[in-house]
Amino acid sequence: MAADGRVQRVSPKQDASLPSPDQVLVLLQQAFRERALAGDCRAVAVVADVVIALPGGGQSDALQVGVEHRDGYCANFFHPYERKTDGTLRFLEPISGARKGIVFPDCHP
Repeated sequence: MAADGRVQRVSPKQDASLPSPDQVLVLLQQAFRERALAGDCRAVAVVADVVIALPGGGQSDALQVGVEHRDGYCANFFHPYERKTDGTLRFLEPISGARKGIVFPDCHP
């Protein structure tokens, strides 16, 4: 979210050759930190496809939504999912947790 409240989507160009997903994440975080330092953004949310350990044991693919706000709020939201044989997704119970500020270093859960 820009400093004036406008929501902006940031994603790589479709035709661009991309670095590894980990490198893309590092580049995005660096770009967001630069925008935050310049006062150009109020909040960020980064969505990634990850593998997490489930509270009851085992692991699952999940969508991770990392949220940070310049006023100090930070949280991770995980949405575990299973892919059915027909290709559709079945989402399991969401999980939330603390997040260390990456874009806004003074963030706290």
